[in-house]
Amino acid sequence: MSSKTYDTWYNMRRRCSDPTHLTAARYQAAGITASEEWRDYRKFLADMGEQPEGTTLDRIDGTKGYSKENCRWATPFEQAHNKRVYKNNTTGIKGVSWHNQRQKWRAYGKLTPDSPIEGLYYGPDFFLACCKRKSWENRYGVGT
Repeated sequence: MSSKTYDTWYNMRRRCSDPTHLTAARYQAAGITASEEWRDYRKFLADMGEQPEGTTLDRIDGTKGYSKENCRWATPFEQAHNKRVYKNNTTGIKGVSWHNQRQKWRAYGKLTPDSPIEGLYYGPDFFLACCKRKSWENRYGVGT
């Protein structure tokens, strides 16, 4: 018998262990694993409970693997704001980047995967770009 929670557990395990899985490069190559305890579905279910409607399994720290301490059930909105800083980000701050051609700092935000990018700042001051991004995060209740 299959359930939404079981399917989520099964797919989590495959991402971390099956080299033929579509996302193997993103997970396995990055060293993302599932905890030893979570090889057993019953332990996963005891730790996480049934998957609430409208949520998916989310790693709180995207650089770490799947474990009781690092996972939660999250809405798409929460997941959209719990992403790692992109590899090409040279500032280390989400939503703040340097526009090389124009020699200006850019601050931006995006509330959901489907929403347009909101321009928050475009100018010469890195500190002001960071402040604008932080202010936007506080206004919408999203983390860094």
